[in-house]
Amino acid sequence: MSTLCLGDPNLVCEAFDVRYEEILPQTYDCDDLVYATLFKTMNYYYSAVVTSDYEDYTIDVTCKIPDIRGCVEEILADETFMNDVCRPWFLALIGGGDTSDLADPDKEYSMMKEKILLEALDRITSGEYTEKIIRTDYFSLHKNGLEDWLCTGFPDIIYICGKDNFLFKLTYIDMISEYYLLEQCGTDMVSKGELEQERLDAFLDQKRQEITDAQQG
Repeated sequence: MSTLCLGDPNLVCEAFDVRYEEILPQTYDCDDLVYATLFKTMNYYYSAVVTSDYEDYTIDVTCKIPDIRGCVEEILADETFMNDVCRPWFLALIGGGDTSDLADPDKEYSMMKEKILLEALDRITSGEYTEKIIRTDYFSLHKNGLEDWLCTGFPDIIYICGKDNFLFKLTYIDMISEYYLLEQCGTDMVSKGELEQERLDAFLDQKRQEITDAQQG
């Protein structure tokens, strides 16, 4: 068993002869922290070399990486934490409170997701959240002479940060979940006397209609 401890993603790219900006596009302000968390805590296991013709070889590799998305989902269910980080977005949508009339809901939404992701990374690095994702794949190698080798195939895990919008999916929240977060935050404010129930009801009615319209195409 080995542990990969490469905090700098440029070192990973250099090792596999790929360009940083091609497989690691900027998604969050804390992108580098995401990469560091993935690579510093990645465990990998490799098997013996397998060949049938002594020219082409494969090496099976099994990797374990932290389940960042799983931790995010746990945080989304943390009512106390979410009420706090959701508040600026909620106020930007409904208007008033301690958020200016010029507050941008999209910006506040992005900042909320950044805070959720940072909290997830903190829980992972502190050992509070320990769930892992297991991926199994293989390297393909070709013997091109006595001392000359070609790597003809890399494990998919190498490109995990750049394929299928991996980073974007870490904090994805569907419309129904967004509605319940807003309802939860608004209800908390009503209970504290910071918002009128009638105003919250009208706002939630509007959000339900938006969801209905989106579902109907």
